[in-house]
Amino acid sequence: MSGALVVALALASPPSPQTAPPRPPVTELEDVLVLGAQGRAEVAAEVEIGPAEIDALNLWSIGELATRLSEFYADPEPPVIIINGRRVADPGLYFSLPPDALRSAEVLPPGSAGAFGGPVSGRAINLVLAQRFGSLDGELRAHRPSAGGLTGVALSGRANRLAGLEITALTLGATRTTALFGDERPGVMDGRPDAGAATLTPASRSYTAQFALGRSLGDWNLSLNANARQNESRSTIVVEGGPVDQASTNRIVGAVTGLSGRALDWDVSASLRAQTTEARREGLSSTTSEGRLFDLSLNASRSFPLTPAGPATVSLEAGGNHSTSETRGDVVRDLEAETRSWSARLSIPLLGGPAPVLGGPVAPRGRPGGLDLALAVGRQTGRAGQGDNLHLGLTGRFGPGVRVNASWTRTTAAPGEADRFAPAYDGPSTLVYDFRNGRTEQVFTIEGGAPDLRASVTDATLLGASIGPMTALRFSMGASLGARRGRDGIVRDLAATPENEALFPERFLRSDDGRLLAVDRRPLNLAGFRDASLDLTAAVTLPEGPILPAPVQLRLRHSQRLEDRFSIIPGSPELDRLAGDSGGAPGASSQLELTSARGRWTMNLTGRRQGAYRVRRIAGRDGEGDILYAPWASLDLRLGFTLSGRGGGGDGDDQRRQSPGARIELQIDNLLDGRRQARLADGSPPSGWNADRNDPVGRTLRLRLSQRF
Repeated sequence: MSGALVVALALASPPSPQTAPPRPPVTELEDVLVLGAQGRAEVAAEVEIGPAEIDALNLWSIGELATRLSEFYADPEPPVIIINGRRVADPGLYFSLPPDALRSAEVLPPGSAGAFGGPVSGRAINLVLAQRFGSLDGELRAHRPSAGGLTGVALSGRANRLAGLEITALTLGATRTTALFGDERPGVMDGRPDAGAATLTPASRSYTAQFALGRSLGDWNLSLNANARQNESRSTIVVEGGPVDQASTNRIVGAVTGLSGRALDWDVSASLRAQTTEARREGLSSTTSEGRLFDLSLNASRSFPLTPAGPATVSLEAGGNHSTSETRGDVVRDLEAETRSWSARLSIPLLGGPAPVLGGPVAPRGRPGGLDLALAVGRQTGRAGQGDNLHLGLTGRFGPGVRVNASWTRTTAAPGEADRFAPAYDGPSTLVYDFRNGRTEQVFTIEGGAPDLRASVTDATLLGASIGPMTALRFSMGASLGARRGRDGIVRDLAATPENEALFPERFLRSDDGRLLAVDRRPLNLAGFRDASLDLTAAVTLPEGPILPAPVQLRLRHSQRLEDRFSIIPGSPELDRLAGDSGGAPGASSQLELTSARGRWTMNLTGRRQGAYRVRRIAGRDGEGDILYAPWASLDLRLGFTLSGRGGGGDGDDQRRQSPGARIELQIDNLLDGRRQARLADGSPPSGWNADRNDPVGRTLRLRLSQRF
């Protein structure tokens, strides 16, 4: 494998490091100072993650870090990813790089995404790359539950070179995981001899390849990001006639070409994506589908003088896609779809001046903060329907590190092409509690599209505030309160309650003796819905001292659902999920991350918790037949040790981080083997319910060996 990687780099190596652009100086624009530090955003970061913490996370790629941060700081929409303080046509071009190719990652505050073509009240995450980087890496991973049963192995190799924004990278990977059968978890047998033949988790294999190429032509950047992958899955389900084997194979080949730069004072980017897919399914039904997709996106933004408070920023975006698919076998369907969209965003400073860069030059006296107005409109048209978007937002800054934001958004969202026109097919099996018969069943699912779906209309309001980073501990904290109200929202899952089955009997397939066999998960519209939630985040760095042998970084996120109500059909009673109607929902969830590094050692500890909740048998009232789910918690531990060559991440030295060497890492998922527990309201256990059926895998041991050559 390594020979192929070296050859690929030789064919397309970037220019020598001497051609890299020089580090820009501090510049003065009008009466506002902007720090020209290499790759840093001009907006003060709410949270900055340095080399030590990045290394302590023990991740394989920059893409894993971007995903992790996007999930943690999604409030309510995922952040926009930018590279070295600027928008690029395809940020994914750099996602295959190892984490030590990053100098830092900056989580920018709400309201920062608008300057980079994202939601005007959303966040941006800035990935600051090393100026020069090159490596040849190999990795072997293996995992197995502590209770035995299945085994997984993964092999990856990559080679890359980076100079500025110029990149050449090739990544290859293969994984294989064996199936977990019912007879390997005695708790799921439930007195039925055929239950042992069913797979609790499928056997799978996958193969991936990615090639990334980026080049600079003056102020312009060209990119090509090509990838191919194949996923194979095999499982066994038990139906009335006995065990049935199911198999699926999915192949995807695609490429994204991008162009970004500056023209006539406009920052411009364009990307074109082409993709072909092939999917084969065999089992209860057999189908073969082939598809093609072409997607074009154009974006332009610039700043211009408008008010005494500072320049305004305008961003324009347009795009469209065209897709075709053919399905043959038990289902025959040909589809062709085309979607077009445009949007315009405007950010206007009303008071004060630009936000100061914390740690850099101080804003001029008399202008400690500011207030910005954000406006956005957009439209989408296509075969699936028409959608519109209107957004109003305010972002305020009150001195270094204090920010507030408020926004209102009305969205008319047309259903996706797949939601409307995808053919019906057999999905994976799932565990369902059947209230009609009072027992837990392993059933198969029916997936696909619903041609009669309507566009959903949503009004969303968001209020937020954040402070930091402050003091030597770099403490930061944020809070956001969001509320939504709308009609025709799209859902897929309905709990198997008597009321839901009475409304939609066709979505619950039963045998002649009444046993639940399958549930239909194709989407449907809700008559109306409203929900509200409060999200809190905090981050702090604890220094090394008499108690702590190494610096420790802590991040906390807590989400509290305040309201979650909906009505399924016009005129039907409103259902309260937090009280237990229609499947119920936990009201609270929390996540705590702790990372640290010292010398050759790194450690990452992640804890998660969900609150208790009820699932009512009859909506609107509690009863003895309700299910009470206990609180659930899990703890994941990662320990890493550098065997030779490479230094630890604690000192943040780029040369030492990038030097050759080997690492070994041990990860234990669900360290305490926590499983969701349940009981009926009368105190008895639900029939057919146990920990093995709810979570057949449980605590999992993972070993990772990596080598930099």
